[in-house]
Parts: sequence; structure tokens; C-alpha cells
Amino acid sequence: MTILAATLCPALRRALISLVLVGCAGATVAPEREAPPAAAAAITDFATADAEILRMLSPNVVCGRVSHACPKALVHNFEPNELPFTPEVQALRDSLDSLPFYAVILETQQAVPDDGNIGLEVEPTRACGGFFSEVARLEAQKHFGDLRVFASHHGCSQSRVGYAGIARTENILAVFAGDSEEQARATLEAARTRWPNAKLVRTQAQLLTFN
Repeated sequence: MTILAATLCPALRRALISLVLVGCAGATVAPEREAPPAAAAAITDFATADAEILRMLSPNVVCGRVSHACPKALVHNFEPNELPFTPEVQALRDSLDSLPFYAVILETQQAVPDDGNIGLEVEPTRACGGFFSEVARLEAQKHFGDLRVFASHHGCSQSRVGYAGIARTENILAVFAGDSEEQARATLEAARTRWPNAKLVRTQAQLLTFN
């Protein structure tokens, strides 16, 4: 091509070069097309899986929404009444603590302890009590949509989950109110239409380790 172009007149040579350049440019640019449905679905599935992996790798995050189940913790199987989180295993700690969050306490009542020892595999001879039943928790859940309602079982020697700032001599019926104060106050106002004595707290879920 170089030898042939050199023997032609300048005008014709320029015309040939322009044609070659236009042809090359056209060969490198492909028209945009939408991804096939199967490919689009695969991308969506990958994004969902990626979000799940990120959530599993987020230590101590509270799973405060019913629609977002916590990954199964290796150190504890959370009961329905407990507020689950993703505990990060740490040595020589009395408890594994979640990240701070807001909760609205709907009701409280005095805990009735059993005669067992917390953390020991010894069946108590006297039953614990004073906690809100699962029926009461599920009834409260109906009023908060996706925000998870939880109930402490303080006083029960086999219960390993507590909440920072909440005395273990009392039990609470509460709802997760989010990470921001603005959202938490909105949840508080909604709760007071049915529970006028509801109060807002900032707390942490605590999993006892007995170290």
C-alpha cells in the first residue's frame, strides 16, 4: 500500500488514505445492544449474592429488619425473640457486642429469675419468668412492618442475649428503630399511638461468652 500510494498523485493518495482510516474506525466501533434477558438475570443474581457476601463479612451488624435474615452465627443460634446480629469472635471477652443502634422500648416488666447458673449446662429446678411471651411479641410485630420486634429473657439462666443499659432485673418488649436518630424518633412517635409510655434508647445487643 505504501509503495502504491507513493506513485499516485497527492490528491488521490489522500483520498485512499481517508478511505482506509474510515474503514478501520468503522471496524472498531460496534453498535450498542441490550444484554440478553438471561445475561441480565445473571448480573442481578451476582449483585444479590455480592450484597449477601458483604453483609456476612460485616461484623457486629444488627439484623433489625424482618426481611433481612442474619447469616447463621457460628457461636450462637439466635432465638425468634432475640435481636440477631453478626458477632465477631474475639478471645477473652465477657460478651460480644453489636454495633450501637436505636430501639424503642414498648413495655417493661420485672424479671423472675430461675435458680440456675448463667452459662452452665445445669437445668434449673425453678422456672424463670417475667418476660414477654412469643404471642405478645408477634402481636406487637404486626404494628411495625419490617422493623423487628424483640423481647429479652433476663432471669433465664440459659439466655445468653442481653442489651446494653438494660438491667437484667427487668425484661423489655422493644422494636429496632434504626441507626439514625431521625428514623428512631419517627418510630417512637408511631409506637406511642398504641404504647403511650414507649421510650427511645440507644443500645447494643450483647452475646454473653462467659470468658
